[in-house]
Amino acid sequence: MNRKKRVVFVGKSSHVTDTVHEKSYNNESFVNLVHDYLSTAYPYSHIEVINKCNHDESLTDMALRWEQDVLTLQPEILSLSISTQDIKDLQMEFDVGKVQQIYENLLFQAREKTGSNIILIQPPLVYEHFNGSELERNMQYINAIGAVAEALGVVIIRTHEVFKNHKEAGIQLTTDGKSLNANGSMLMARTWIKTLETISTPSYQNAFRNISI
Repeated sequence: MNRKKRVVFVGKSSHVTDTVHEKSYNNESFVNLVHDYLSTAYPYSHIEVINKCNHDESLTDMALRWEQDVLTLQPEILSLSISTQDIKDLQMEFDVGKVQQIYENLLFQAREKTGSNIILIQPPLVYEHFNGSELERNMQYINAIGAVAEALGVVIIRTHEVFKNHKEAGIQLTTDGKSLNANGSMLMARTWIKTLETISTPSYQNAFRNISI
């Protein structure tokens, strides 16, 4: 029997969770919501959602685990959550160009060794708790991630723009300016699903069609 089609999530998580519905402070985390939607929207699908996101994730941590968390799992779809925490983790050593190169190298490995269809998720909260020079630096980072997506021809989910619009509408999306509340998790999941279901690029359509039957 063939194995299930895999959707693997990696990167920074707003919730402490290792696998879907396990070790999570609540089951309304973004990945759990995506899992539950796919399970109910496509009840006859053969799909396995694997959550390798980590609440305390750093870019260095993710790179060290790339082999076991991504390459070994051979996902049909790889979803990578980008976090502005990279800036704080690297502190004075932070260099947008170097970070961009690290992401490009990791994603090139994933594409060459797994054939994964890659989705990058922008940091959603950049407008919510940064101001002045911090905001400018974070926007430089977000633009660099956009350049990675363009260079590799992968899909990018512009969650920071979506969150900005909802915040301006007065909707509370976090518990503390960083960790997503139920509204924030739902918005993340809805944006991810909507993007995936409307992608017109043939390779992504084929991957999703294969997962959805």
